[in-house]
Amino acid sequence: MGPVRWSYDLVIIGNSLAAIQGAIWAATVCRVGLVIGASGQLDVDGFILALETLPASLELSQKHLWIKGHLSRCQERYSLGTLAQAGVDVIQGNGSFEKISGSGPLNYVVGNDYLQAPAFILVDRPLSLVINQCPTSPDRLLQFLAESPPPLIHVPGQQLADLGLVRLCRQLEIPVAWGGDLRQLLPHEDPLVIAWLAVDLEKGNSQAQNCPETPLKLATTLEPVHQGLTRLNLSDLATMAGPINVNPNLQTAQPQIYACGSWLGGYDLPMITRAEVKYLIQGLIPRSQQQPLNYKTLPWWFPSPMPIARIGWHSQKAQRAFSQEIYTYPVQAEHFGLGYGQIVVNANQRLLGATLWGEGAIAAVRTLGLGIETTSAQDCLAAAGWEVAIHPRQHQAI
Repeated sequence: MGPVRWSYDLVIIGNSLAAIQGAIWAATVCRVGLVIGASGQLDVDGFILALETLPASLELSQKHLWIKGHLSRCQERYSLGTLAQAGVDVIQGNGSFEKISGSGPLNYVVGNDYLQAPAFILVDRPLSLVINQCPTSPDRLLQFLAESPPPLIHVPGQQLADLGLVRLCRQLEIPVAWGGDLRQLLPHEDPLVIAWLAVDLEKGNSQAQNCPETPLKLATTLEPVHQGLTRLNLSDLATMAGPINVNPNLQTAQPQIYACGSWLGGYDLPMITRAEVKYLIQGLIPRSQQQPLNYKTLPWWFPSPMPIARIGWHSQKAQRAFSQEIYTYPVQAEHFGLGYGQIVVNANQRLLGATLWGEGAIAAVRTLGLGIETTSAQDCLAAAGWEVAIHPRQHQAI
């Protein structure tokens, strides 16, 4: 059988929640193809590790049933049949980019299928290329829900998803041995955050290594590398281990190909990838109004047992960007139980950024993000239910 050509407005390559949700959303306004890999399996691990809430009041057996129900609903909601009903053409198989002619457009070739589209979005790096991949799988996650769970789970601690695995085990009252080095896992992260994570992991028989003693200023960024755009070698794409360089529009050196998520390196967190996918789809499909992708107003958080969430600028980048005196304040939660953190403000007391730890951290950064650079820090904190932990004159100038 000869090659079969399929024409789309957009082709999305990836099998995570961000890729699937993006394809469903795009299918309402254009013809979209979704390439999910040869196994045909969706990223079920993400359905579990992306859990943000699990009712703490439930008994252990009820927690097992709750998570099983969540997994079952996700598998049903994002099944291949459901995707087909939503208008998404699902293509199973491993593919590669090829040019039919020297000056012609790219095609993504999967077996005998030639997928043609003005734009291709690489959402997830294939699991085989993820460095230090956590050895989780749907079968192993279901093993955690068995009547006789293992007495101890050894978590490698080599990628951010491992923090989610610790959280899941903690919720299921399974002891965890953390085998990673937080400094190696997060080499550019604020030592204050490293300290918080270390304290959190030490609870429940987890083991944390190389925890700093002295908190330092915020010093990290999530934004992908935009400089030094290099030629994208299509023949090496299937085995490429490093990140792909993109321009500010997340476009690679090959104009038809866009990349986001784990392809960009850095923090591979689902809430960031979803924002990048939505931004790309809005800009690439007809009849869609694109909203700017502004990382400093994008709330994100670690999948840790106790949430650590961030919004906005860190102190050093704020200082460089605004060329004025920047201040930091410690803050604490008012009504959400245990919670504390640090905010960054300018000389006019406008909120520039915040890093929060505690039960209400995720909800708080979502609220704080509405006032970044436009609203006073006091008003933002009041709206989020947080407050400055010290007298305003006792701030730290940077």
